Parts: sequence; structure tokens; C-alpha cells
Amino acid sequence: MEYSYRTNTCANWHYYMKNAGTKFVLLILAAMLLLALAYFVLNFAGQQTGNQPNKQAGTNEQILDETSALIHIDYVVQNIGSLSPVSPVLGGSWYALRFWFADENNFYAEYEDGHILRQILLNYDGENYRVVGYFEPGEDMYELKSGQDTIFGRDLVRYEKNQETQAWERQN
Repeated sequence: MEYSYRTNTCANWHYYMKNAGTKFVLLILAAMLLLALAYFVLNFAGQQTGNQPNKQAGTNEQILDETSALIHIDYVVQNIGSLSPVSPVLGGSWYALRFWFADENNFYAEYEDGHILRQILLNYDGENYRVVGYFEPGEDMYELKSGQDTIFGRDLVRYEKNQETQAWERQN
């Protein structure tokens, strides 16, 4: 058996190049995977909020002035009977429970009469309040019964009445 240095070197070089090509392809695939992961994190991970697919950018502090919220709350509390598209049952009267603000002019108002619970979506155009959507309780959450839910999925700031002080207070 004759040993050929040149043949052995060529065989080693061919083997090395074959493995180098495989390593290069694996390196390219790994880089592509990392780029795809970075793209996902930057473009999708920050937008996921469970039931809030159209989350508005910014924090809750940036979307609502407390004075505006309290003015809207006061108006709705005083006028919930005429704003509600349905009448209370058993001769009762409506009273507000909670408010969720998407911004200074669009908000949900939750109200009841002691027997049934309802919710409306209101829009304030600078002069008038308009009921945009009407909701009734569903199996897990409110179901839209009429109108449209134009602020679904946005960040919301919640206000509830403090039973001790009787003042409307921000909850988040």
C-alpha cells in the first residue's frame, strides 16, 4: 500500500471544505433565526395584551386628564337615566358604578338599577355626549347589543366611587 501525501491532502481538503460549507449554512440559518426572533420581539411582543388587540401606545397617565374624567363622570351620574337606551326594571332608577376611559372623550359607563347591570360607550364631541355602543352582560364579559365598540382593546383608566368618601377615584 502506497501512501500518497498529495492524495491524502486533497482528500482532507475536500472533507474540510464540505464541513466548512455545512458550518456556513448553519451559521446563516442561526443568524436568520435570531433576526426573526428580534423582529417578533420588537413588533409583536409589546402589542400583546390579552383581550386588547389594538392597544394604544403610551401609559395610562398620558391618555387622561383627571379633571376631564371627573367632569364626564359628574355629567353621566346626573344624566344616566336619559343616556341609557333602556329603562330600568321594577320602577327603579339607574345609578353609575364604574367608568373606563380610553381618552378624554371616549369612555365606558357601567350602571345598574339594583336588578340589572348595563354598560354604554360614550363619546363627547366637545358639546354633546353621544351613546356609541350599548352592552349587556354576557357569559364572560359584556356583549355589544347595539351600536359599535370603537375603543375595544385600548388602554383604559378605571374610576370607581369610594364608598367611604363618596368621591370618584382612579383605580389604575
